[in-house]
Amino acid sequence: MPSPSRLVLYYPHPTTPWYATVPVTGDALLASILDRIEEDKGIKIPRLLNNIYAPPDIRLNPVTTVLARAQEWLRFNLHEQGVQIHEDGVVGDIFEGVPNGRIHILIVDEDVEEGLDEVADLAERMNKFALDACEATAKDVAKEPSPSDGVHRPSNVLRQDTGIIHAGRPYLNYGLPPALYNATLARLDFHLQSLDEDLDDLIPDPALVGHVHLFMAASLETYDNENGRQIALRDHLHAIMRAHAEWWTALPGCKPDAIWRRDSFPFVVLELKNESGLEGDATLQAALSYSKIVGMNEHAKWRKSTNVPVILIGLMGDFLEIAGAVFVGGVYPSAPFSQRLGLNFHSHRNVLRVSKAFKAVTIAAAELLKFYSREPSPSYGLAHLFPSPTHQEGDPLLALTFKHRMTRTGKLYQVAKDDQERRSGLFVAALSDADGGGGDNEVIVKFTERYNADAHRLLANSGLAPKLYSCSRVMGGLYMVVMERMKGETAWTLSQRKDGIPYEVYEDVELAISKLHAADLVFGDLRMPNIMCVRGGGDGSKTSGMLLDYDWAGIDGKDRYPSTLNHQLEDEWARGMERYGVMRKEHDREMLEMLRVACQPKLSVA
Repeated sequence: MPSPSRLVLYYPHPTTPWYATVPVTGDALLASILDRIEEDKGIKIPRLLNNIYAPPDIRLNPVTTVLARAQEWLRFNLHEQGVQIHEDGVVGDIFEGVPNGRIHILIVDEDVEEGLDEVADLAERMNKFALDACEATAKDVAKEPSPSDGVHRPSNVLRQDTGIIHAGRPYLNYGLPPALYNATLARLDFHLQSLDEDLDDLIPDPALVGHVHLFMAASLETYDNENGRQIALRDHLHAIMRAHAEWWTALPGCKPDAIWRRDSFPFVVLELKNESGLEGDATLQAALSYSKIVGMNEHAKWRKSTNVPVILIGLMGDFLEIAGAVFVGGVYPSAPFSQRLGLNFHSHRNVLRVSKAFKAVTIAAAELLKFYSREPSPSYGLAHLFPSPTHQEGDPLLALTFKHRMTRTGKLYQVAKDDQERRSGLFVAALSDADGGGGDNEVIVKFTERYNADAHRLLANSGLAPKLYSCSRVMGGLYMVVMERMKGETAWTLSQRKDGIPYEVYEDVELAISKLHAADLVFGDLRMPNIMCVRGGGDGSKTSGMLLDYDWAGIDGKDRYPSTLNHQLEDEWARGMERYGVMRKEHDREMLEMLRVACQPKLSVA
């Protein structure tokens, strides 16, 4: 992609900001551009390295908010490496692939830096932006079809899934499980995932087992229509839940089959279909009904101060599904339990399993009833938009204050706007007194399905990985990893520049791999985005290499690569690396050679 034809320079002074747009050619020196602007505006632009920044993606429009957006970017990137540029650079090299309409250069001086100190209230404004984005989504729900229409037609299903419901359809449209956001849903998820274990909490009493048995028998009957099925199951469900539901209550935009509530927000929403495969997906319809309920004006206080947790139940003929859901700028459901309600030669096992599932639901429902029986907090902060994980095993959970979400490329945000942002498991947080010296440390928090903390600690102890503060298993089936936030750039980012990757980065990575191999460990995903390049040393001239992302790391000849390994990237993998293939040290060595070839030549010592 060519460099921009018009370069935009912006000076984010807190009271007198200005910008200039200059036509350029790719071979122009940045110094000549600055000279031209100085002459046109009659000003003097500071030319030191820490005065000129190249932000990756700040749009000029809308101009009314550009100062706030530029200051926000500088707050988090003022001391980051790799974002400053030198006046001796060539426009085509510095801005290759950067389109028009962006701010290409930020000029920073003492006045601008002092202005950043006055942007403490900017966080409040950003909080308002995030809350406004959530409110806009809630209001958009009112424009969508009714939940019953939303599940009838494939076009409506696609529209609802991509716009409101983020449950994995299409396959990139998902977010973190709701269990990470609410302790009640965390325990519900844990219980529903543990039905085949002998947990004391889930032992059902004889009365519950009897009610469930009758409910399953009634579910296996055939009925002429949904109304007949609802009437047949209603009393059984009341007995199982130990509370009466409101049936067919007309609410703004929806009429759910059943809701459980007590003069407040519903804590259970149930939708029913006469047969599986007819009239759409009942669980999706329950999620859509929930979205309509969240968007009601009378529930604004709940959605502005909580993530409005809920239990969703879908009944489709002889098929039962149980899910939890939260609203964090969209509806994020997860269904850890689904089962056919068969009464056959395995009737004892099936009745017991469904009884345990409903015992888990009644425990969670009682907690949510208590939750919604109080007045919501008047504080309209953002804590409800960030995880509140529940410990399961491993290192104790640390005292964290979540600040931002983060994409794999390092972009910070608070409310997800697209699939890439929704499915990111990365956060920036403040860790209280991390090193015993008081104050807060900025850390990266990662939620991931698998993680090798031993491999990470092994290299962190040698300065070849960020410091690992903790690795815990949390409810929701994920690991929560807390590590030092490094100030640097990935090898992939450096590889896109003219100077490339210093050879010393390769030497550090080679040392890291040798240490892992000595411990019989394979790193696995030795691609350049997983290598951090950090400037260090006394004069700051040396660039050190560190390994990130220990999701794949495992034992040589025993552990396996993920089943989701992207086979389309075969040019980036070593020979023999394949989906669910056995991990081998030679794979690391071959990928290490790929890195060596991509680095600068080793400098000879005279």
